[in-house]
Order: sequence, then structure tokens, then C-alpha cells
Amino acid sequence: MRNLRRLLPARDGSLWITTAGHGLLRLSQGRFQVWKAEDGLGSDHVDALVEDAAGNLWMASQGGLRRWDGSAFQKGPAFADKNSRALSLALDRDGTLWAGTLNGVVYRLRDGMMHPVPEASLPGTPISALLVDRPGTLWGWCTT
Repeated sequence: MRNLRRLLPARDGSLWITTAGHGLLRLSQGRFQVWKAEDGLGSDHVDALVEDAAGNLWMASQGGLRRWDGSAFQKGPAFADKNSRALSLALDRDGTLWAGTLNGVVYRLRDGMMHPVPEASLPGTPISALLVDRPGTLWGWCTT
């Protein structure tokens, strides 16, 4: 399949695969499952995935953030700026969700909403990957 974006090995042994235009795929026990926008994904273009400690899968797509609870997609928290689009996601040691966006702003989930973190942002530079290291430092990979 063309347009693969990211791979995420899950705690349950399955492999999640994001695509640009073909939805979200899961490989489990030798079988593929595919979810698309009409299945609640929000968009067939999925940019990022991260799994939290409870096994919930968080994803960023052109349709916004979504959370997979093992049986259904739930609409995720909204961004303070409605025009933001997440390209990358990370979880820190405390389980806080972080998002890097197309416009270079880093957001953190707080009080049910994604709030900008200006001191971690690089306005105008797409943040295509985020990572929180063991000491808890947030790292970002930017594309120009």
C-alpha cells in the first residue's frame, strides 16, 4: 500500500498503521482491519498516533483529534485555535497529551482542551514529530 505515514506497535501486540488518504489500519493476528472517515475516524488522512497507559489510541487527522477506546472512535479535545491541525502527538510521563501542529504551535491537553504552549512553539514551522524523553524533556522535529 502506498502513502503509509507512521507505524505504532501497540501493547496488545497489534500494529497500527496511519496512511495519507487510506484511513487507519490495524494488523492483529495476521489480519488487517481498516477504518475510514465514515467509521468515525474524522478523515482518511491520519498523521499521528500514540497509545496511552490505559491502552487508548490517540490519533491526529485532518478531521481533528480522535480517541479509540477499543471499540469506537470518540471525538477528541478541540484546539483553542480552531484552525490548528496536529501533525504529531506525544505523551509525557504524567500521561499528558501533546500535539505539534502544521503551523508550528505546540499544544498541551489541559482541562479538556488543547491549549497552546508558546515557549515550546516554532510558529510557521510544521512540527512533524514529538518525543518526550525519559527525563521528561519534550523534543520536536520540524520540517521546512
